[in-house]
Amino acid sequence: MFPEKLARTICCLFFYLPAFCQAKQAHTDLAYTVVAYRKGAAIEYLNGNKTYKLLYPAQLNYHKAKENKSCWEDLNLIMDAKKARDGGVADKTFEIVTNGLLLNEQYEDIEMPMAGNAAEKGWVRKIYFSFPLKIVARDAADSIEKEMLLCDASQELPGIFHAEMLEGNKKEGERSIVPFSSKEKMQAAYDANKAAILKRCERNQALKFCPQIERAIYAAYDFNRFERTQLWTFSIRRNEQTNYAGLFKFSEKLKICLAEMQDEAIQDSIIDIIAFAHQFYKKQLEKKDVLPDDIVKLSLYNGAMAALVSGNLQDADAWYAEFCHRYTGQGYAPTMLEINFKNLFDVFAPYYQLKQSAALQVIMHMEPGAAHNGLAATPASNENTGTAAAAGKK
Repeated sequence: MFPEKLARTICCLFFYLPAFCQAKQAHTDLAYTVVAYRKGAAIEYLNGNKTYKLLYPAQLNYHKAKENKSCWEDLNLIMDAKKARDGGVADKTFEIVTNGLLLNEQYEDIEMPMAGNAAEKGWVRKIYFSFPLKIVARDAADSIEKEMLLCDASQELPGIFHAEMLEGNKKEGERSIVPFSSKEKMQAAYDANKAAILKRCERNQALKFCPQIERAIYAAYDFNRFERTQLWTFSIRRNEQTNYAGLFKFSEKLKICLAEMQDEAIQDSIIDIIAFAHQFYKKQLEKKDVLPDDIVKLSLYNGAMAALVSGNLQDADAWYAEFCHRYTGQGYAPTMLEINFKNLFDVFAPYYQLKQSAALQVIMHMEPGAAHNGLAATPASNENTGTAAAAGKK
């Protein structure tokens, strides 16, 4: 019996040892290529002989610090088409349709450290609301050509009420979050300033929408651009490439293709090659439970990029969301990689969302991970998009 057991043990060692050794030898490095892309005109390219008009909700007219103009005028469309003269007929009219913030009657009080004294705790309030908004594109005959839905009534958005929220006219992100020293003081300030607080939440969200509105319009009728910068991917270390020849090959090929894709004359052909890389990473991720951690990291991130560029937004969204969940903050610079992916997403995702849908109304996921996390899962009705702001509970 003993020789038989020994033989089985030796066979098992020969079977599992190579995999074990590969797992210990699996290491990845970051590599970059310098690129610049543009992608767009999914519906119709408006050249320099065309004109456009932008209409925004005048009733949401919140003034920025030292500037007497609406926050919607943060919209700075730079298109090949020309802006139509006031009172003139435009070849395309883009109208932002919204009635603003809808309060969801829910909030969450959060305890957090006071500034400069981590031992002392204070309070802020997270206010939940929705802000239905769509862009309606019309032709010269005023017929609706496309509706681009950026947010519907089912999407829950947060605003943060804190001690300095109403101080001055700084945008959200330009001011520090300063907690109230007690829950009672926070409640008293909320009750006394509720209308102004909700208006500030509405203004802050409108400002967040401005770059998304620009990207959606560019994707449909002009171009989104990835300015010349470094684009990062993961690669297998060269001294370990024999253990992972396929991964090394596809990682190098992806990097080369991402560089060559700048040439718009061959861009579609290069994207077809990248689609093969997407399928390769998909096969890798089917066995991620038994792969070394670095190989999973490479396959998720490179695979998400390949899926995004080749138009498989579902895989791109799911793999990128999983990558962030697993690896944010592990040794490399996650902020760099998040910005890296976001830049690529801003160019390709809006284009494919419009190009791949023949529907009159298209739900636009304007942030990576949004679709995977269940945001904007259902289209809004016209009634939802036009509902007036409701009063919230105290």
